[in-house]
Amino acid sequence: MARPNFTEKDAKTIVNLYESGLSGHPAVARLLKTAFATGNFSELDHYLSKNQGLVEKMATTNLLTSQLAGQNPFYPFPAGEELEKLQGPIRLGIVNMINGVPIYFGIPPEITTMHGMIAGRTGTGKTWFNANFLEQLIKHGKTHGSL
Repeated sequence: MARPNFTEKDAKTIVNLYESGLSGHPAVARLLKTAFATGNFSELDHYLSKNQGLVEKMATTNLLTSQLAGQNPFYPFPAGEELEKLQGPIRLGIVNMINGVPIYFGIPPEITTMHGMIAGRTGTGKTWFNANFLEQLIKHGKTHGSL
């Protein structure tokens, strides 16, 4: 395999393709693989120049991601294995939306034996949260033997 010899422009393109997720596009993935194997990025550059819509989408996606990350320190939201670790029958909130389906952050009932505090300003939903939380504890506690 030849050692890739790419320019700073090529490096920025590669980073942008991976950050936007466009590296998973079938044609782009194939061209990236070829470019890395041969060190020749001209085919990839040619494809991207002919498909400006993809390049614009990549730029827009990266700009949006950057803005969201600046506004929310927890962005990007968990997915995959990380999301599976946050599963439990007692739902505390929504962690992510995948294809319009809410993915809940949940805890096992056993963890509710620990001390906790719900803090917030007036009108932020503490009472509603606690009511929902207690309802779930009653419902799931019986099935898990904690009540």
